[in-house]
Amino acid sequence: AGLATSFGSGAMTNSFDELARAGCLFVIGSNTTVAHPMVGMRLMRCQREGGRLIVADPRRTDLARLADVHLRLRPGTDVPLVNGLMHIIYENGWHDAAFIAERTENFDELRESLRAWTPEKTEEVTGVPRELLFRAAELY
Repeated sequence: AGLATSFGSGAMTNSFDELARAGCLFVIGSNTTVAHPMVGMRLMRCQREGGRLIVADPRRTDLARLADVHLRLRPGTDVPLVNGLMHIIYENGWHDAAFIAERTENFDELRESLRAWTPEKTEEVTGVPRELLFRAAELY
């Protein structure tokens, strides 16, 4: 539903070839190995070949069991989780400033909206321990 609203289609936003070359995969709210077995297989292959895997899902899915980091968030807290991860990434200088400058608009407004999403608040809202938030943000 989120993809359809944002991009006009509920389909994945990356190609199979891009999955194979990813250094880090972030799967959120998807039981991929059940809903999309071919994609799930490619995600697992990517991880076996050195890619990192972060899974954000309250369920302990097959993919979550294999993940480098499993973020067991409370149902309905996907957006606060992503905001908290962006906060950590930005505050630690782990973002790509050149990419942001060249390809985004209104980033300052986004950055301002992230100020409230401290690791403490994100942990409180999502139930994900701060240590895992930092680990996922650093991997991503």
